[in-house]
Amino acid sequence: MPLASVEWWLDLLARNHVRYLMVVPNAFNRTARERNGATPSFEPSIAAAGYDLIAEEPKYLSPAAQRHGLYPGEHLLYELRQS
Repeated sequence: MPLASVEWWLDLLARNHVRYLMVVPNAFNRTARERNGATPSFEPSIAAAGYDLIAEEPKYLSPAAQRHGLYPGEHLLYELRQS
């Protein structure tokens, strides 16, 4: 989705004090996708919304499955900073 959409969701979550945010990006790219084909990173937007990365795990625990399995990727868990 475009970065503006990512930022809209992040703002909504932060305004409502949603403590945890789990992100499962496509493959290993932590990027948005713009109509013009640009792929800006969404990580600065997550940090700007007040979320810190607290856990990062591979989709598959087996290194072989992570290398050769269907749609390998990662799971990211963020926590809203306490104000």
